Amino acid sequence: MTHLGDQLVIRDAVSDDLPEICELVREMGVAPSRITVEYARETLSRVGFGILVARSRDQVVGFLAFSIRPNLWHAADACLIELLAVRESQRRQGIGDALMKGIVDRASALGCAEITVTADMENATALRLYRRHGLTEEVACLERHL
Repeated sequence: MTHLGDQLVIRDAVSDDLPEICELVREMGVAPSRITVEYARETLSRVGFGILVARSRDQVVGFLAFSIRPNLWHAADACLIELLAVRESQRRQGIGDALMKGIVDRASALGCAEITVTADMENATALRLYRRHGLTEEVACLERHL
C-alpha cells in the first residue's frame, strides 16, 4: 500500500472496491460495457491478474487492471496493462501517474522483462502518461473483436 499525500492511497483492489471499479469502466466507455461485479470478482480471483486502486476520501478515484504472464521472447514474465481509468472529475491530479508508478514498481519487483499497454492513437493524454513512465511505441497492436 502506498500513501501519496494526505488523501490518495494506491493499493491492491479488494472485493468491496469492485462496484466502484465497474462504475468507472462504464463511465469511460464509448460503447456500453457488459462488466458486472460478479465478472470482476471472478477475474480478480484469477492467478496473474490484479487491480491497483487509487482511493481518496473513501472513494475509488482510479484503477489500473493488469496481468502478469509468461513471455517466451524474453524468457521472463511480462506485465500487460489491461485498463487504466481515472474518474473524469479527478483527472489531471496525478492519479494516473501514481497508478503507473505502482505498476512499474510491482512489475520490476516481480522480475518482469517488460510492461505493455495498448492505447488509442487519438488519446494524446494517455500516450503522454505512458511515455512519461518510459513506455515507447515498438509494435502495432491488431485486434479482432469476437
